[in-house]
Amino acid sequence: MRIGRLLCGLSLLAATAEAQSSQFEIRGLGLPSRDASVRALGSGGAFSMFDGTSQLSPASIGMLSTVTATFAGTTEWRQWRAPASFANLRDNRFPYFLVGGPIKRSKMVLAGGYSSYTDRDFDVVVTDSIMIRGQPVEVTDSLSSTGGIGDVQITGAYTPSQRWILGASLHLLPGSSRMKLRRVFSDSIYHNQIERAEIAYKSYGIALGVVGRLGQRISVAAVARHDAPTQESVDSVFSYQVELPYTFGGAILLAPSSRLSVAGQVVYKTWSSASQELVALGGVGSRNTIDLSAGLEFRTHIYVDDLPIRFGVRYANLPFALSAGDWPDELGVSIGTGMRFARGHGGVDLALQEAYRTDGAGRKEYATLFSIAVILRP
Repeated sequence: MRIGRLLCGLSLLAATAEAQSSQFEIRGLGLPSRDASVRALGSGGAFSMFDGTSQLSPASIGMLSTVTATFAGTTEWRQWRAPASFANLRDNRFPYFLVGGPIKRSKMVLAGGYSSYTDRDFDVVVTDSIMIRGQPVEVTDSLSSTGGIGDVQITGAYTPSQRWILGASLHLLPGSSRMKLRRVFSDSIYHNQIERAEIAYKSYGIALGVVGRLGQRISVAAVARHDAPTQESVDSVFSYQVELPYTFGGAILLAPSSRLSVAGQVVYKTWSSASQELVALGGVGSRNTIDLSAGLEFRTHIYVDDLPIRFGVRYANLPFALSAGDWPDELGVSIGTGMRFARGHGGVDLALQEAYRTDGAGRKEYATLFSIAVILRP
């Protein structure tokens, strides 16, 4: 009995299941994360490529005018429903930090940070029948996973003129999933089984970004990123590799007044490149995804970035299905604000997101996410 094979075929069983965390983290590499700061999340993520504390585009850090450190955490309340079960859950994560600032007497900005690449935290219980010596025997399989893939990055941005910012970043993608499988037989003549394994991930990536001011009230941004295949080892023994996607993104920002900014963003990822490997492992493959967001920020104070009003909406595909052809999607709406104190040396950003995820097989999730970031500027 191998954990990997059960994981790939788990949701195909005609059984009931209960899951901790998101049910859409079970397949593939888990639930992809977003390289957006809490400030950007408050506007649906639409300002990510124009925010110096976001890590989606390496060019955005060129907007840091002073040394800045930011640390963020998220609490998520989730209600999910499957055809035969439902649950109300809570999850806490601390997936994000960045430290960076300009280099004196130069046009360079350097930064280092960490964010989550994918999350794979779940606890699933499946009841089914298997054939032993020609007779059906009921079994209950409990499979749990904790971990995912992280994204450690070093970023540099260069400002050749007041109108353009160029950026590049190197990404290291380490991680692990600690998994435990317990099988209990309904017939006491069979001994229960427990199997543990740790799946380790190792990869790297590079990204290029640009931000340009086309006028006093309009800016554009673009990003391209390539991640190498992740090398996966089970209990320190190399087992297989899975392709990671190319990422392409573009955004536009309009500032019709000194107080109001409006932005739109699109991000496309080629997750289908991993499909062949996932199918070979017994899964249902993956698909390319598109992430669309639009949002606004209204400054309540003209000269101080304090207590702005942020609002945004988002639509995104999720790359991994629980069953063949039942691709999940996500719809979301968010609001946010922030406070600055100690003459701008400290600050807090807040974001509240409502997300709805569903696929074509009756699986649904309603999630409320509250994010907070602490910002320090020496």
